[in-house]
Amino acid sequence: MNLRSMAIFTSRTIGEKLLEKPLMDWEAAVLYGLNPLCPPTILESLVLLDIPYWDSGREVRTGQLVIHRDLVAEVIFLFDLMLKLEFPIAMMRPVSDPIFFLDGRPSDALLMSKNNTSGFHYRNIAGSTRLSWHAYGRAVDINPLWNPCVTASGIEPSEGRYDTSIPGTFFENHPVVQAFLDAGWIWGGKWKQIQDYHHFEKPLQQTPF
Repeated sequence: MNLRSMAIFTSRTIGEKLLEKPLMDWEAAVLYGLNPLCPPTILESLVLLDIPYWDSGREVRTGQLVIHRDLVAEVIFLFDLMLKLEFPIAMMRPVSDPIFFLDGRPSDALLMSKNNTSGFHYRNIAGSTRLSWHAYGRAVDINPLWNPCVTASGIEPSEGRYDTSIPGTFFENHPVVQAFLDAGWIWGGKWKQIQDYHHFEKPLQQTPF
């Protein structure tokens, strides 16, 4: 199976204002800035998807998401639902975009503070030595600034604000949340010790990697 996506350029400008960045190819989206510890078996399982979405200015844009190949059909269905519902997404760029880099690597803090929606990110769970499901392409974060992670010590990102009246925010019984749950995904907003409202994951019982 050829996992490489063709590079498609969709940048548009009004005057000097860049409205949309060129889309990445698979190598740029997955490999640039990648932690060298990421094993080839994970890389071979990843697919780059070009996904249309409504932005917060009510324009349809094309974003990109890197995801595990087994989840492609579900992810396309779920983001197509968001498009039909005109659910706004602030930004959707692979974590390899240099605007998210700190010390030469993608920074989860910058991804959240910039409100970026993303999938694959080879990293550990925050405060842990265990790999996140993002490291396998089996998790998605959506609008993390509007759907922050709420813990006993505060909110991450610190600029985040959880207000369910804001479009693009998830809450119990939201149709997008329900669609993820119906497809067998786990929503971090239902966790007991923390509420990670932007996080959805579909783990395996035992990772094959």
